[in-house]
Amino acid sequence: DHSITYSTVKAINPKVFVSFDAHPDCESESLSFRSVTRKIVEDGYKTYLYGVRCFSKNEWNYIKENNSIKIATIDDLKAINEPVYLSIDFDILDSSIMPAVACPEPNGLTFNQVIDAVKALAKNLIAIDFVEFLPTENITHTLIAGKLIYSTLAEVVRVRTPPL
Repeated sequence: DHSITYSTVKAINPKVFVSFDAHPDCESESLSFRSVTRKIVEDGYKTYLYGVRCFSKNEWNYIKENNSIKIATIDDLKAINEPVYLSIDFDILDSSIMPAVACPEPNGLTFNQVIDAVKALAKNLIAIDFVEFLPTENITHTLIAGKLIYSTLAEVVRVRTPPL
């Protein structure tokens, strides 16, 4: 689950943490998949949330009261110029594309919208994780998950490979 991100961020110690997620994961003070972003923010990391579309009242109030966390636009992502740890929760994708997640939400991003956001960050990425995919018997979901991982890594390689 998404709580694995916390220890990885602590170990890598990036300047910026970006989460592509349908949920802000700022629910409580104890570490869980519902609070991993809050724990990262409380440890002092500048944090951007992209694609968030389902908040509890508690999460909404926490985000409004905290200057270290920003609900980001694609332009905000493009403006980041520091080392970035990116966490991609598969529920960033619309549930009609990717229902094989722990907490599916409608009105998510398309595959290309996620890749465009990855492109905005690619030059600054120092680590990436992918979380909350729940394989089903429908192989299409696994293929989409694999393609998102592959396409994300391809963007990182593309921006770091000198032209021929």
